[in-house]
Amino acid sequence: MVTILGYLFIFIANFIFAYFIYDDASMVKPLFQSIIIVLVSFIMDLVSRHRKEKLNKEL
Repeated sequence: MVTILGYLFIFIANFIFAYFIYDDASMVKPLFQSIIIVLVSFIMDLVSRHRKEKLNKEL
């Protein structure tokens, strides 16, 4: 399970890598990409947590 610090690390690391990938001087594209990646990882964590709770509830 990922904590808030884990999500922060994912955001910062992705922002740094995305800033070097895009050739623009602006920070808009890397910021949007970082937000989207953090949201996707958060949603995947919620789904996996929900499945695990559902599986434990059935047993």
